[in-house]
Amino acid sequence: MNDAYRKRREVSNNDGNRAQDEFEIAAETFGFHVIRANPNQDMVEHWDRMIIQSPFAEFVDVKAMKDVHASGYTWIEHQNKFSNDGWLRGKELEHPRAIAFENYDYFDFVDVRDLRKLIDEKVDFTKPILRNRVELSYMVYRQYCRDGNDDRLILTPYIDIEPLINKRLSKDGRLDRNI
Repeated sequence: MNDAYRKRREVSNNDGNRAQDEFEIAAETFGFHVIRANPNQDMVEHWDRMIIQSPFAEFVDVKAMKDVHASGYTWIEHQNKFSNDGWLRGKELEHPRAIAFENYDYFDFVDVRDLRKLIDEKVDFTKPILRNRVELSYMVYRQYCRDGNDDRLILTPYIDIEPLINKRLSKDGRLDRNI
């Protein structure tokens, strides 16, 4: 693994931890009880925080805002770097599982099943896997594999995800279920 890649991974991990902490603070401000995933739950079950406000409970996988977000896209992990199911394909759990996409001032919640359906409808999995980054418009709904990994990422226009948003949690702890 080269130094540039190692540096990008470190920055990405730090951004992810920051986003998870900000999500947890916002959820607690709203009044949710928050449980943190242990490392196995994070890697295998694909959730970072469980939010509870009786009778409601939901597993949430928090996704930090990435550079491509400024261009109107986000990355979806179909397969992780260990060749296992990525967070899009995580197993069903006893409570709903959502992805919380970070934006500037809030987190958008999307049910993972709805996102999976969108990706299954849009991606032609028979096309060759891209191994090099090219123009973003060419990468949309194509599988992409990063150098030195066996992961499968899918660049997805955020505008296609917006209709799937079922609630929004602002970073100051306001929850909007009427998106």
